[in-house]
Amino acid sequence: MTKKAASKTALLVGPLTSSAELKSVLKRRSFTCVIAVDGGLKYCEAANVPFDFGIGDWDSYGEMPDYPESKLLRLRREKDQSDLCVALDFVRSVEMDVVVLIGFQGGRSDHELSNHLECAKYAEFFRSIESQGPETQVVYLGPGKVFEGRFAVRTLISLFPLGTQQVSFDDVTGLRYPPEKGVIKAGSGGLSNRVSEEQVRIAVKKGNLGIFLPTERKS
Repeated sequence: MTKKAASKTALLVGPLTSSAELKSVLKRRSFTCVIAVDGGLKYCEAANVPFDFGIGDWDSYGEMPDYPESKLLRLRREKDQSDLCVALDFVRSVEMDVVVLIGFQGGRSDHELSNHLECAKYAEFFRSIESQGPETQVVYLGPGKVFEGRFAVRTLISLFPLGTQQVSFDDVTGLRYPPEKGVIKAGSGGLSNRVSEEQVRIAVKKGNLGIFLPTERKS
């Protein structure tokens, strides 16, 4: 296991990351466990990062990895769920409460959309779930979940319903254009909003939401 974190936090390493990004994330945060998802295993190996479990059909890895069966889950290539979906189900089963993903943005557009939808679907089961990319960080909120953060005024922020026709809110503060009547519908209505106050708070009442932000923000 990796160094213990204050909360039970899982890092999911996907096939679209890099060894440098992986090392950078591990320097900034501590994780209870590291889960290599298919081709993400190559970057764990290249960065000499111990992983706790590997999940995938191993198509993006290129072959079946040479590790004990107790360390890996091999999925069929013809299946109804993505490798990420199975990985999220696994970290839920081992009672993680915070999930951070790297290596799941970019590449095929249909794969990236599927990744966003899966994360949004699982958001209700975790205290926090986010995907970090080179340019964009996405925070996923389910019903009853709240996001709070500090940002520079005028920072771009976009809010999109994911897998649902609309999202309703209990509270949205700190944005130039608050949702009309407390609702954002699927489409471009939540595109390119701006932070109007340093403190932002978004509380979802119903629906699954993706909050798209620049990767760098105030802590």
